[in-house]
Amino acid sequence: LLYATSTGATYERYEVELVSGPEWPSDPRRFNARLFAENGQTVVESSFTVERDAAGRWGIEIGTETLENGQALALLYHDILGGEVTFLADKTWEAFFGPSVEANGEPADTTLFRDDPDGHLQVLADPRTSVNGCGEGLIAANAMALAQSILSNTDFEATTPLAVTIGGAPALQMDVVKANETMCDEWQPLAVTRNLEPGSQMRLYLVDIPEGSAQILAVAIVAEGALFDSVVEAAAPILGSFDFHTG
Repeated sequence: LLYATSTGATYERYEVELVSGPEWPSDPRRFNARLFAENGQTVVESSFTVERDAAGRWGIEIGTETLENGQALALLYHDILGGEVTFLADKTWEAFFGPSVEANGEPADTTLFRDDPDGHLQVLADPRTSVNGCGEGLIAANAMALAQSILSNTDFEATTPLAVTIGGAPALQMDVVKANETMCDEWQPLAVTRNLEPGSQMRLYLVDIPEGSAQILAVAIVAEGALFDSVVEAAAPILGSFDFHTG
């Protein structure tokens, strides 16, 4: 938002307001900055502090998050598969990248937590299902093949896959729960069901990536039973923001 609004409108004027300061001992001054566009119909604002360091040099520190017409904008996530997959999420979700999961040399895993540990959303490229208790299977040929492997796995109970679209790409939606109380001690970095614990529920989307470097993208929303519906509802804008930059 430095040069234009989220819709691309250029700024027509700006104002900077001194909110507080200077104060002893380092003379900090806090300012609010506002940028105006579209005849003042759109206002972008943020705050910053100017303060001296121990050597007397002035420095600047960004304050509150940037707002557009009073609303915080969603962040763009583009770390999956070198930017082939992007999506937006607001700051009520806290991101976790890792661990060292890669597909074709590119990061392939992102997890967003909402009011941890209330629930999370996991995005995983070329996922695998769990087999033989806590082992990892092979990469499935497509979304339907992966869905069928989950349906046939006695460790889980899953609903019949429902045809949907994510980011304009064909996808499958299914709900998954643990069928037993067993827990895996072994870390399964590529298993799509790795974070599903007894008492939790997963809304799973399996996407056939169009002409990408990976075959399948899994988007899993996981939460405890009592919180499941609210976490799924909160994740709806993220699902609607997915975009694929392939082909």
